[in-house]
Formats: sequence, C-alpha cells, structure tokens
Amino acid sequence: MKIGYIVLLMGVLLSQAVCATSPVVSDPSLQPPTLPMDSSCNLSVGNSVIDYGSQSRWQMQSATTGVNTVTPGKRILMLNVVCPYTQTMRLALRGDLRYGERGSTVARLFDVQMDGHSVQVANTTPSGIITGTPTDAQVLQAGQTVAAVLNGQLAKGKALSARLEIEPTLPEAEARVSARKMNESTLTLELVK
Repeated sequence: MKIGYIVLLMGVLLSQAVCATSPVVSDPSLQPPTLPMDSSCNLSVGNSVIDYGSQSRWQMQSATTGVNTVTPGKRILMLNVVCPYTQTMRLALRGDLRYGERGSTVARLFDVQMDGHSVQVANTTPSGIITGTPTDAQVLQAGQTVAAVLNGQLAKGKALSARLEIEPTLPEAEARVSARKMNESTLTLELVK
C-alpha cells in the first residue's frame, strides 16, 4: 500500500499593512523609499508528503479507531504559524478525508501552544464564535474551523505551534488485495481570518 499525503498550507493576507523603518540619512534624496513589509502570516508543516511505501495487509497494524480496520501507522507533523502582529488564529480543514475507496483519514491536532504557552483548541463558526467545549486535543473534520482558546476566549498571539497526527485507516477486507493498489488522501489546512 502506498499513501501520499499532501498537506498544503496557505497563509491568508492580513488587512493591516506595516511599514518598514529605514535608516536615518542626512540627505533626504539618498534615503531609500519606505516599503511595506509583508503582513501575511507564514504557515508551515514539517513534511508535507507522507509516503508509507508498499505494504502488505500483514505489515499493517490494527487501527484503534474502528472495528476490523487496519492502518499503515500514525505520523506526527509539526505545524507552525508565525504572524507579524498579535491576532487570533483559526484553521480550517479542507478535503474529504477519504483514504482510497472505502477508507478514511483521521487528523488530530494536539499540544497546541500560542507564543510558547499551552492553550486549548475548540471548534468555531465561520464568523469566529466558539462552539463546544475547548479541549487539549481535537480530531479535525472536513469543513471544520478550529481555533486556539485560552480561558474560554479566542487566544491571541504572534506564533502558534501544534502537533498534527495523521492516521489513514482501511477496512480490513480492503487491505487484502491480489494486485498492487494505491491508496491516497489529500487534505489542506488553511489559516482563516
């Protein structure tokens, strides 16, 4: 079995522009023009492609997420968001989380930190209102938006880091094939305002 995950991460352009400062020069004609700094957030993930290589059914492990399901294994990626100024940070998961024809992918966000301090994570509406109870770990669903939360409020900061656990699963019968078969899943995490 081979899996190719592509976790594409995009920063959203923020509305506030910040100007760069230039050194003071006595002659104004020699002073370089002031250029706006890039005010977008930088969103990155450790390795955006996970390749499990070729595996037989018997090389796979029993999955903990369902009855009679197997997995090629869990992988943990480091997710980082760095912004030029303090703000709330919300992430939206895009994609259908299918793995092959009948399998699925579980994506879990945990160990979330904002500016080096532990925070919780909670679902939010598209407009940024917290729904549900904030927790230390969150299983992500397609179309869902989550945010860092501190003391029941959206947390604000310049840097967010988290671990993203990815685990593809297949029904055990789907892993028993007589010919080579490729299973893959593609998902996208997007920083939203």
